[in-house]
Amino acid sequence: MITINGEDWQPADEDVIEWQRAYQDIDVFTEMAAMACWLDANPGRRKTKRGMKRFVNSWLQRANKAGGSPQHLQAPTGGVMPLKQWTAVDMLTHNFIDSPVLAQKWLKEHGQYVDSKGVRHYG
Repeated sequence: MITINGEDWQPADEDVIEWQRAYQDIDVFTEMAAMACWLDANPGRRKTKRGMKRFVNSWLQRANKAGGSPQHLQAPTGGVMPLKQWTAVDMLTHNFIDSPVLAQKWLKEHGQYVDSKGVRHYG
């Protein structure tokens, strides 16, 4: 998402997971795509990097109060929202394999990980 300074801001993986847990009737990824479009279309209302998490949380709170995401995106009653099914477009726009957060997680859990260049790293 674009900030007031024109810089790109992306949330940490842990933040997205926490938002999905907190707002179970919301498809966080769909809402974040809507936020990115809104920020692009409203340059005068963009946020600082410091204010982005508050902006995202407020947006998700309002969406939740408004009834959540469309029915086909909602979790079953009492359940947890299923993970988004990734498409080829997502793979082009999201660099998951080189995520430092995931690298640390894999190092901790498995003692190793492989980066996008096929290089195996050991912890």
